[in-house]
Amino acid sequence: MMQTAAFRPILADAGGFATAETVRRNWVRVREAQENVFSLPQPDVLAQCYWYNERREVDLAIDSALDSFDRLLRGGQFRAADAVLRAVDVNYLHPDVSVAILVFTRAAAERLTNRERLIDRLRPILEGAEGPETARRILEQVR
Repeated sequence: MMQTAAFRPILADAGGFATAETVRRNWVRVREAQENVFSLPQPDVLAQCYWYNERREVDLAIDSALDSFDRLLRGGQFRAADAVLRAVDVNYLHPDVSVAILVFTRAAAERLTNRERLIDRLRPILEGAEGPETARRILEQVR
């Protein structure tokens, strides 16, 4: 019998034979791994947003970002949306795009733990662009 690397842990647990318990335990591991993989942002979730941002089309970048978050949130993919929030590059995106993302995700703030981190990363950018007082007011409104 040929054993591939993928099956070795299953077979090793049962001395070369997979028992029902071993199969169940490994199936749970596979499901957890799939859940973790599928909760990660797909590379193209904000690709169009970044493309518009690069061309200084801020309104189109905002529309694209909001469309992406709308699909994720309406689909109940909160972990994926949270992972995208973690990946938002505030140093690259126009501050208006980042603020729009925060406004749009406000209703789901309880389920998006990386939203607060995005606010913290955005604060110095806004302070530099708008001044400390204006930045504070903007971030209070989106919190």
